[in-house]
Amino acid sequence: MSGVSGEAGLGLLSRGAELLFRDALKMILRDPSEAGLVLRMAKAQKEAARRRREWEIRGVQVPPVMVATMSGARGGTSGDEQAGFESPDGCEMTPERLRRVLEEARDLGISVVLLTGGEPLARSDIFGLAASFTGAVFLVHTGHTQIDDSVVAGLRRHRNVVPIVDSGEYGPPDALLGAAERLRRERLLFGAAVTVSRETFDQATSDEFVAALSGAGCKLAMFFEYSPPAGKPEDEHRLTCEQRARLFEAVESFQTRYPGVFAAFPGDREDALVQFAQGFGVVRVGPEGGFVNPVFAQTSL
Repeated sequence: MSGVSGEAGLGLLSRGAELLFRDALKMILRDPSEAGLVLRMAKAQKEAARRRREWEIRGVQVPPVMVATMSGARGGTSGDEQAGFESPDGCEMTPERLRRVLEEARDLGISVVLLTGGEPLARSDIFGLAASFTGAVFLVHTGHTQIDDSVVAGLRRHRNVVPIVDSGEYGPPDALLGAAERLRRERLLFGAAVTVSRETFDQATSDEFVAALSGAGCKLAMFFEYSPPAGKPEDEHRLTCEQRARLFEAVESFQTRYPGVFAAFPGDREDALVQFAQGFGVVRVGPEGGFVNPVFAQTSL
């Protein structure tokens, strides 16, 4: 396990984006009606890169990625419960504030937006915003139980929304395979976030599980350690020291044997996407719409 520099973190995202775009091109061959959207997205990504270069000439380094936290609430993406959007202090990202943030991001040349915190796909505004910002790619951290008929219909209409399906903090890793299989049948792109505890370690790091995930079309998989509640540092569900070392070794092995991007992270699952996107200067916006200092992450490369 080693620290990730900004360049390495963005490299992971770039590889993941390339694989997702490659799969999108394959979908065009099967369904030419999708060609217009993908070509518009490609044009928008090129325009975003041009804007970032212009800002760089002015002395401002703009990254291609922004992480937007919808709410300070915890647990909404567990797949086991539905959390409200409000954090304990009442802070949440309103639809108006999110639209303003996305407009500013577009002007800067930011073209990939990761939405996390609470349960983004339970909001009524996400697909509408995706329709307004068709040039952006939205990666949305969501619980596996959210992948229902209405969400699938929204994903089919708005192909620039890519769910990152969460297995749940306490559930078995294969709990997300049902959602993954449904997304595969619908020919929808997706990623996965897998919490690994002492009890689920063997399943989460098994070739059977990873092969099933990869076979369903997952091109971006994040594995991160179970994090105990505050005040319980000796929680019996925490990984042992041996398991922790083996987790990072296993993920390194997956990276070489399966198509896609695989990364392992220590710490709280709610910070997984923030940590994945972490790099020096990556833009992170809190639910109140203000900038938040990026978190330093560690991952296996």
